[in-house]
Amino acid sequence: MQPTIVFVQLGENPSPSLMSMANSSKGSANSVKIYLITDLPESWEDFPGEIVNYQKKHRDEFILKFIKRNPELNSISGGYWLYTLERLFALKRIYDVLTPAASFVHLESDVLSLLHDSDFQLLREKVKRVACPRFSKDRGIASVFFVPNEIEYDRTLKAFTHILNGPDAPRNDMDLLGACLNSGQIEELPSLPGIS
Repeated sequence: MQPTIVFVQLGENPSPSLMSMANSSKGSANSVKIYLITDLPESWEDFPGEIVNYQKKHRDEFILKFIKRNPELNSISGGYWLYTLERLFALKRIYDVLTPAASFVHLESDVLSLLHDSDFQLLREKVKRVACPRFSKDRGIASVFFVPNEIEYDRTLKAFTHILNGPDAPRNDMDLLGACLNSGQIEELPSLPGIS
């Protein structure tokens, strides 16, 4: 299965590091395929991979309800915290171009990929659920976010929705991922040497 890296860029505040990180990731694995999911494809014509268009009509119904419940998130840092949460749902668009059995790694736009072909293979063999590193005891981080297949991602999206609909619902992606890590809904990717 071809190693796949997916970036997401939503909104009108472009990441200054996305292009350099995408270009760097092309050299880390021999056969890596790179995608960018974005709502402004015309702004990323020089992206060194394939663009996947994400428009309002593609927005998950839950995200639309979440935005209505939390309108203030639109005005904080140009919608940054809203978009970091929404991108976890926008990633579903990748399965319009990948097969349901395909796995992928989502990287945040400021993450330098040092992943090699063997790393993608190891992830496919060892990690059976959606996974990300832990940032703290209560927070996760989607700096490196692994999805093993579409069925597992659909299961995780249901867990996200359930948690975000619950009492004391998190309002950002890091708290959401932390809740999922702590409840065992997703796996933790090791982020310290010697941990397997």
